[in-house]
Amino acid sequence: MKTKISIIVIEVTHDYDPYGMTNVKFLVDEDYNFISKYLTSKSLNDTIQDLLFKYTSIDIRLYYPQLSDFIHKEKDLESEAIYVLKLPKDLFSVKEGYLLTADQFEIKEQYERSIRRTPKSI
Repeated sequence: MKTKISIIVIEVTHDYDPYGMTNVKFLVDEDYNFISKYLTSKSLNDTIQDLLFKYTSIDIRLYYPQLSDFIHKEKDLESEAIYVLKLPKDLFSVKEGYLLTADQFEIKEQYERSIRRTPKSI
């Protein structure tokens, strides 16, 4: 069985928007999906760090993503662990991918649940 590690990196600006999510940006890859990687022979921490270092300057020793959801469909050979990392604006740099608002790409339903469960404050 394969396990996919997905990380929803959320950047929150200092601006308050009571009517929408324009003060929130999400890190996505070149295909406009949340960053992800399959768990291999490396440890979970090494896999998460490799994934974050590929796209950002985030070090898990300082900011560790929180497990938000684990999805496994019956009779499927793949599972997905969804982590969320919410950070203030300008705390990290993006090496690859894009920082986009929610209206600039499509968020799949399985990820919406994790985003809604994320506390509003940092």
